[in-house]
Amino acid sequence: MTYCTCDVHFGDVDQVYSGFFPDVAISHRGFENAKVAEKFAREHFLNPDVVFVTGSSAGAYGAVFHGPLLHETWPASRFSILGDAGNGVITSDFLRNEFDNWNFLANVPDEIPGVVESIESGEGMVAYIDAVADYYPETNWGHYSTSYDGGSGGQTGFYNVMLNDNDPLAALSWWEGSCDFNAVMVDQADETVSRVPENYRYYIGAGSRHTMYGSDKVYTDQSGGESQTIVDWIEDMIAFEPGWSSPSDWQNVECTDCGLVLPGDPTPPVIPTDPFFDDGGQTVITCSE
Repeated sequence: MTYCTCDVHFGDVDQVYSGFFPDVAISHRGFENAKVAEKFAREHFLNPDVVFVTGSSAGAYGAVFHGPLLHETWPASRFSILGDAGNGVITSDFLRNEFDNWNFLANVPDEIPGVVESIESGEGMVAYIDAVADYYPETNWGHYSTSYDGGSGGQTGFYNVMLNDNDPLAALSWWEGSCDFNAVMVDQADETVSRVPENYRYYIGAGSRHTMYGSDKVYTDQSGGESQTIVDWIEDMIAFEPGWSSPSDWQNVECTDCGLVLPGDPTPPVIPTDPFFDDGGQTVITCSE
């Protein structure tokens, strides 16, 4: 699914936005677009053994929110649902106050205990994964992110906007949100695993690249200290059967040199710019405690 509706693939309403710029009319119809794709897939793939639902950036949210709905489409299939670079690092205020712009809750499966509450309470992704993973205990759920997912369109860019009263200009200085993003992302990953130890795992890579797909690092990179490549981790995820496989067959992975900026990773225009520094010719991210 390509992305054109500004609603993390789950909107279902038309809106007119007013502000500094002239009024802008947006058709938030990501949910309807996704259902069209689901209809095509349902008609062309009958009773598949395995369904792998994934997406990058906004598509990560599309994957984790549409994933539960697809269980009704293929009830006999074994599911794995992986969000790439969309870990739910947002402020509670944004979750409670902005999601209504998309009519987000209208299509959330309220028959799953705790799903609606995860949005309305402002608790967000941790509570949501806890709810859906408990409801679908045979489904594998996972998140991938680099430690400092950067760029104006990366997770730090959007988080920096939220930290600055939703000022879109804050995306231009996205690096200012890097350390705050990392701290929340790691805490959320650890808390999710503590709540959902059987069928949730995370992979946290080194550096500041936004999204993993389309990069050679999926197949080759271990320079950040990861214990395995991303593609090997995904293969372990798909093969994992909760309740039957050994927990060690699919493990959480976290880089050991997380601040190492890899080739092609986004950086501020000038180095050094806190928290990006030069370390003997190598750019590193260092957060003060």
